[in-house]
Amino acid sequence: MELELRHLRILLAIAEAGSLSRAAAALMLSQPAMSTQLRRIEASFGRPLFERTARGVVPTRTGELVLAHARDAVASAERIRNCRSSPGTGHEPVTFGGTPGPLLGQLTLHLPGALSNPVHFTQFSSTGEALAAAADRSVDAVCLVDMDGFGAVPPDGVYLDVIGVEPVAVMLPAGHRLAGPESADRTGGADRIDGADGIDGADRIDRTEGGERADRTGCVELAELAGETWLLPPDDPGCDDYGALVDACAAAGFVPRVSPHRLQDVGLLCDLIAQGMGITVAQGSARPREGVALRRLTGDPMRARHVLVVHRDSPLAPARPLLTRLAEDAFRARCLSAGRQPSR
Repeated sequence: MELELRHLRILLAIAEAGSLSRAAAALMLSQPAMSTQLRRIEASFGRPLFERTARGVVPTRTGELVLAHARDAVASAERIRNCRSSPGTGHEPVTFGGTPGPLLGQLTLHLPGALSNPVHFTQFSSTGEALAAAADRSVDAVCLVDMDGFGAVPPDGVYLDVIGVEPVAVMLPAGHRLAGPESADRTGGADRIDGADGIDGADRIDRTEGGERADRTGCVELAELAGETWLLPPDDPGCDDYGALVDACAAAGFVPRVSPHRLQDVGLLCDLIAQGMGITVAQGSARPREGVALRRLTGDPMRARHVLVVHRDSPLAPARPLLTRLAEDAFRARCLSAGRQPSR
């Protein structure tokens, strides 16, 4: 096997993460795919590059040598790519896309002022659609949201940066027994729950109908939702919401009852939930809407990743550090407005 830059990036990701599973998640690969790639790379050297331990993986002596050269090779490749003309010095139009989430709105506001290039924005309805557009350079860059561990394999020819990770919340009817006593009075989209735009994280006990309650952080046990009907968006090749939900529910000891209706429109989804037709998963930093309540799940069994994808041949590629900083600022602002500390 002939080594390519992508193989070196895999080795560097494993060394940085100290774990095949965490490296696989960072690169949006499945763990079996990551293990297969590592076996092929090690076979090309004829010796192990990492030693497996109870805590993860550590480089062998040969691995340390290979990693040192890999870092130099990847850094050299980056410098070669950055020899292209930098955005901000020319007038070539660039297109930035994204899926619904906190990053796209903030970047729409702030990116045009940071570049001299004309910037056009477009929104995609699904993560898979956004990834495909970045891969074929229909757009120069996209920001998107997927489920941690259940996203698509990143296409060739793109940079992928994880901007941040946040817990996935459950969206309930405002009158649900687990929604919390204040939800009946705070159902307006402009209102805040416990001084936050997003999920309730106050240190208190929420008493609900029937004597049931959430834990001291306002969280709901996933197992308490075993009898509910889940409303999910349509299948998305870039984000397996269904797989993430089934996996989390299996760990909680039950199989989720998923509605056959798949709904893309968020407004319609919220209306149906408000009317008691079911519940759904939502970004933890999402703003509550009329008639629904957001509750964090105990232990955060599902997490959402906010991701920036830039095509390597895009005029935006040299501005990747700038894009990353703006995206991180947007993610941090949304987390703080929701009363949480941002996490990477």
